[in-house]
Amino acid sequence: MKRAVIYTRVSSRDQVENSSLGAQLTACTAYCERHGFAVDRVFVEEGESAKTADRTELRHLLAHCRQHQGRLHALVVYNLSRFARDRFDHHALLAHLRGLGIVLRSVTEPVDETPSGELMDAVLAGVHAFENRLRAERVVSGMRAALEAGRWVRRPPVGYRSAGCGVLEEDPERGPLVRWLFERVATGDYALEEVRQRAVARGLTTTAGKPLPSQTLSRMLRNPLYAGRVVSREWAIDAPADFEPLVPPETWRRVQRVLDGTPPAAPPAATAAVTSRLDHPDFPLRRFLRCDDCGVPLTGSWSRGSTGARYGYYHCRTAGCRSVKARREELEQRWVAELDELRPSPAYLRLLREEVLASWHRRHAAARERRTALEAKVCTLRDRRERLVEVYVYERGLDRDTYRRKSAELGEQLTLAELALQDERVDELDVEGLLAFAEHVLTHAGRLWLELDPERRRRFQHHLFPAGIAVTADLAFRTASTSSLFRPLQGEVGEETNLVEQMGFEPTTPTLRTWCSPS
Repeated sequence: MKRAVIYTRVSSRDQVENSSLGAQLTACTAYCERHGFAVDRVFVEEGESAKTADRTELRHLLAHCRQHQGRLHALVVYNLSRFARDRFDHHALLAHLRGLGIVLRSVTEPVDETPSGELMDAVLAGVHAFENRLRAERVVSGMRAALEAGRWVRRPPVGYRSAGCGVLEEDPERGPLVRWLFERVATGDYALEEVRQRAVARGLTTTAGKPLPSQTLSRMLRNPLYAGRVVSREWAIDAPADFEPLVPPETWRRVQRVLDGTPPAAPPAATAAVTSRLDHPDFPLRRFLRCDDCGVPLTGSWSRGSTGARYGYYHCRTAGCRSVKARREELEQRWVAELDELRPSPAYLRLLREEVLASWHRRHAAARERRTALEAKVCTLRDRRERLVEVYVYERGLDRDTYRRKSAELGEQLTLAELALQDERVDELDVEGLLAFAEHVLTHAGRLWLELDPERRRRFQHHLFPAGIAVTADLAFRTASTSSLFRPLQGEVGEETNLVEQMGFEPTTPTLRTWCSPS
């Protein structure tokens, strides 16, 4: 019976935890059974990047294939995107495996050694490489930037579920029970253990399906995420969530008073109904702007006049706070004018370009050295391979088995070195193009905001001002935390001595492309 090895890979810890690896392994094992392959060994890459240097199990797989040359016949993967991140890596690895007599098989894609199968292999490898490049261009600036923008980058707490892109939504099963639990605790009339037991009796469980334990209840009641605040003590972040709170903020505050031993205040009067759609396209500034008096994000709603005409308003949603209420058109016009006011001077843009380019060249000196070393290593290994052939073919200095073993070893080393060199080349960045794009954004922010659709408007403004903007009663804008692109504008150009380090240019600039690129 022919023998095959299985290779599964995911690129993040979240995928490890959500059983993506298990699903891949099940599908690959079933494929081997259907096609008459005995599984020789399984290689599992858990949460590693696509870079060859970081893929420990891929290296183990190549060594295993070399050591068992002639005994193995196939490498089975779930799909080609799990195998290599670009066409160069794909074809280099494929050529090396074929040299060892091993074919590549994909569970979900029709690739084989027929002309049509090889064409499909080339097309799919190009498609997966294209998708990887798109993901690289759309990468966010990191966990901290996501938290500052009100996104949640960790596992959703009990009562929420992920809606994608760091946005949470109410879990239809557990969400109402969590809200009921907060409401009971907020009255101050029930012991915590009694409330927990009642909630469990109603069906409240953890995300793992177990009855809610006391320790989890204590953490839940103190978690400001339920009230619509994304908080990270580690990074001193306290930002409005970019999704609807599961519990009204006033209810959450009353629960804190109960936990602290302070008598709870009377529940607030019911507020007027507002539009409930998250990120409503009619109100792009909703939940981005916040009331300067109470700190709560503004909401948006429509009112109907005596003639039946509809009028849009932004207003504070806190009961008893009416400091901010403005017509939609007026507030959005002021916002565009505010963006135009932040237009930097030519002197600042010159300094930005000079400092970023200088920093870029400094930071990539080491990368250039690594490329040079890898290029020398590749040349050396190629020379050794040619010399090995000469010794075997012309000088008859090696027996066949020794030649095959040494040839496989050199082939593996050369393949890995070429892939590592390709990784360094792929990581090159068009910094000049990114600078030109950043300058365009900085000098045309108001016009860009008007031209974008509602979804990209929201993404755009969150990138420029991750912590949002406070609005006063007279519709003036205030912010304590601007984007790294605007932060230097608060001082004189001559005062900026470490501009690039303050900006965090490398992660920030690629992110700017995301609100103008297609979804």
